[in-house]
Parts: sequence; C-alpha cells; structure tokens
Amino acid sequence: MSMSRTNPRLSIPLWLVAAMTLTMLAPWRANAGETDAAWRNHVRPLAGTEDLSPLIEQAGEKRLVLLGEASHGTHEFYTLRTAITRKLIEQHGFNFIAVEGDWVLCQILNSYILGEDGAPDSARAALLQFDRWPLWMWANQEMVELAEWLHQWNRQRPRQERVGFYGLDVYGMWDSLDAVLEYIRRNHPRQLPQFEELYSRLRRFHGDGHSYARSLARGEPSARQQTAAALELIRQLPEPDSEKARERRFMARQNAWVVKYGEKHFRAMLRRGPHSWNERVEHMKNTADRLRQRYGSESRGVIWAHNTHIGDARATTMSMGGQKNIGQLAREKWGQDQVYAVGFGTYHGEVMAGRAWGAEPDIMTVPDAMPGSLEHWLAELFDGDLLILFDEIG
Repeated sequence: MSMSRTNPRLSIPLWLVAAMTLTMLAPWRANAGETDAAWRNHVRPLAGTEDLSPLIEQAGEKRLVLLGEASHGTHEFYTLRTAITRKLIEQHGFNFIAVEGDWVLCQILNSYILGEDGAPDSARAALLQFDRWPLWMWANQEMVELAEWLHQWNRQRPRQERVGFYGLDVYGMWDSLDAVLEYIRRNHPRQLPQFEELYSRLRRFHGDGHSYARSLARGEPSARQQTAAALELIRQLPEPDSEKARERRFMARQNAWVVKYGEKHFRAMLRRGPHSWNERVEHMKNTADRLRQRYGSESRGVIWAHNTHIGDARATTMSMGGQKNIGQLAREKWGQDQVYAVGFGTYHGEVMAGRAWGAEPDIMTVPDAMPGSLEHWLAELFDGDLLILFDEIG
C-alpha cells in the first residue's frame, strides 16, 4: 500500500470556529446587519500557523481540547490539526492524543511514537499495517509527519513524560478480541479456555458486526453477558509488579472494553433511534476518561474527530433525535469550563473519499455550501482563511 497525502491538490477557503462552551444554534439567521457587526468582532485572518496564537492561549489551560473536521480526507484539516496539537504539546504540556480510530491499530503507531521495544522502525512502517477501510484516514503522509515529530519529541523525555497516541473507536473490536486472547495466552494461560469460550459466540462473525446484528434479528442469542464477563475477569486479575506489566494489563483491559462496547454498538442496531450511535460515543468518552486517569489527574488530552462528534449535541438538531456526542458527554463529565472545541469548515473544495463502503479512494469535489448555511454566509461576508473565536456562546 502506498502512502500519499489525503489530497495533494486541495485548495479551499478554511474556517476554524473555536468555542469554550456550547456550539452555535444559528446566529447568522438574526438581523443581517447586527449579525455582521457581531461576527466581525470575532473574526481574525488565518494566514499561517502564527495566527493560531490566540486559539492556543484560550485552549492551553483546558483539560480536553476537541479538534473537529468537516471531512475525513482533507489535507488542510489534517495539517492545521497537527499544528494546533503540536503547539498544545510544546507550549502547554498536553499528554496524549486520542483519535477517531481503532485502539489496536493506533497502538501499533503508538509503540513507535513512544519508542517501545519491538515497535516498527518508522512511522511509515507502522501506518502501513493499518488494514481497515478507510485506509487514507490514518495511513497518509500528514500522519507520518506528525508521528515522526512525536517520536523525536518523546526521545528527549523520560517514559512518564512522553506523549501517547490512542484510538477511541469500536469498529476495531475484532482486533481487540484477538488482542485480549493473546494477552491471556501469554500471561494467564490457564484461563485461556475460559476466555475462548466467552468470546466464542462473537468469533463466529469475526470482522463482520453487521452479520452479528442480523443473527440477533433472527432470534439467535447475543454475546452481551459473555463480553461483560470477560471484561470483569480481566479487571479482577492481580496487580502486576512492573510498570511494563501494568501497561500491558491496561491495554488488555481497554481491548476488553472495546469488545464490550463494540458488541453493544452492533446489538443496538436492532433498535430504532440513536442507541447504536450513543453506545459508540459513550465508549469514546469513557476511553478519554481512562486515558486521563492513566496519565494522572492533572493530565490533558487532544481529541481528533469529526465535527459531528466534537460539538455539543445539546446545541444542535442531534438532540431532537436523542443523539449525544463526545462534546456533550465531555462537558457533562468534566465541566464546560474544562472542554474546548474547535470546528473546521469550508465553502468548497475537494476531498479524498469512497463512493461506497470499502470502495477505492477517489478525489471528489465537495458541493458548494447551501444558501442560508453558516459556510455560505461566511463566504459572502469574508475573504480568505479565517479564525473565529468565541469566549462564550449561549
């Protein structure tokens, strides 16, 4: 598999909208003259990374900084997220990055970033092991450059001060299931038959959560109790003596959590409504919480996810359908004053994407923003790339 930029030809107008509290409902629908004047007080030109300074100053003291994007394959979005993340690490001592990716695959890259024994010999080699669609989302040149920078940053620091890189999602549950069994095989071999039995129901559908959901629709039994039991068994294992052994057990526990919530996510597909989505974002929030506990009570993290995840669902139409997201759950957990959200938007451009799930990637034209939308209004009112800062939005 070759490694390319998410989109080497992309050139778009770009806006970063940063807010410490709730995302906006629709302020541009108010009186046009009053709205224009109000927005101009918050808009700054974004000509280069040096213009990010006021954003970094606002975000730097927060416990969790959420960086969104309006696509999963846009070079500018990746590049600016990297610039913001680096500044938060360099200037404010942020401890970890957590992304909308798989725990096991991200751990391969993390082992290189942290300089662990047995890790791949480069970021490129680590990312070439990513094998789940959409490959371009993480296996791209922008990620190579960030990972190499993190690797060099960590080389100059003791283990406890190194910045880690982790996956938040549930879609890699099958790799996590295998990782749990491998951990038990190596460290608690007498209990391996018990774990194999608990996971036997899921293993029949290895790699296909939708087939598992369809089997439940046919009346076959679920693996709900078994995944919960496997997690509880791992949680009851005795505390290891060494730091390396404790780290391995932490990873095994997290993989068991991925399996549990992955099963819940696919099982919830049988129910109408927001349940499947909410199980997924609950796991993402819980993973961020476990990482904060792992790094210490004063630790701080950066989350990379889609705009849909990082805003506050209570301030959007998502809430009408009962959907939650990371932004909402994080604010409920740690308080609104400890969570900082940065949304990325544009008016038009191109994106790397697939025309169907599993399809080959292609560079596609993004339709111009719809009239009446925030993006359309910004394009009419302002020229060039913009940074829009709000201290508080009600």
